[in-house]
Amino acid sequence: MVMILRALHLHKCWQRRYHASRCVSHRHVPAFARAPHVIAKRVQRPIELLSSSSGVCKRHSFAASSQSHGLFGVAGLQAPEDCKVLAESAQERCVRLVEDIAASINKPSAETLHRLDDVSNTLCRVLDTLELARNVHPEHAFVQAANDAYNLLSSTLHAVNTDDRLYKAVTSVLASPSVMASLTEEEQRFTFAMKSEFEHDGAHLSAESRAVLRDLQERASLTAASFVAASSRPKSSARRGLWVPEASMRGLGTSLHARLPKRDGRIFLPPDWHLLNTALCVCDEETTRRALLIERDSLGEGNLPLLDEMLSTRAQLAAAAGYSSYASFVA
Repeated sequence: MVMILRALHLHKCWQRRYHASRCVSHRHVPAFARAPHVIAKRVQRPIELLSSSSGVCKRHSFAASSQSHGLFGVAGLQAPEDCKVLAESAQERCVRLVEDIAASINKPSAETLHRLDDVSNTLCRVLDTLELARNVHPEHAFVQAANDAYNLLSSTLHAVNTDDRLYKAVTSVLASPSVMASLTEEEQRFTFAMKSEFEHDGAHLSAESRAVLRDLQERASLTAASFVAASSRPKSSARRGLWVPEASMRGLGTSLHARLPKRDGRIFLPPDWHLLNTALCVCDEETTRRALLIERDSLGEGNLPLLDEMLSTRAQLAAAAGYSSYASFVA
């Protein structure tokens, strides 16, 4: 259901892997993430997520300003355990917003749309932050924490995407001539887009069918995340890294360069996706670049079974939603 906000793509050396990750995982944010973000009254404001800690309310502001002291400009995101705090805070906020929207089904208004927008904004900002962290953070503990928190919040996302109460709230707005007449052109377009996307994700189907869709969406998302993670890990200890000319790695940076083993004018690069990708970014020697590319892209040679599972789950998801293929489902 997070149908309003597209994830922000950050273009660095890790661009290819981050995009690959989004293609196989965050793509499962069907409804809200695909709809145009066109609410007229929308203003860029920080999201404040509240969580209880020892009876004291902790406030997490998503304003990326000079006052923010956290990873990616997210205040409160400094340690691995903060990932779960942010996910649970977003989860709690979404539950409250969804209940507010459900209570207004018989009283349609423009406020229904703005609350839906708030649900989208709450989920997307946290999910995008967690997805970025689980793909680019250099510490395994942080990557694991971000991945666990992402999966936790994804369950809320899939539930929201197929919530028939939210679908009914949107259709109640469309069914009210007076409310539709009071909306701006952008809000009207948004309302029609919401209805279409909810139907795309099966929110109008029976409770049994929606349950099947939610299960398949979660399975597809988890399998995709596992596939991406396995793509950066060597199949076995047989892959022991690569020795390359030290002169080709001068752009690595003093600290990283100093930590890597060296001998006879060559430097050793272990079989780590992030390191090999960084090396590719700084190397301009053709033979070495070819060797780096082969080493990096061979790390995931053992995850073909995961690929088969992912394709199978996606095909089942598309069929359950009434589409002939997964490509048609996500188009």
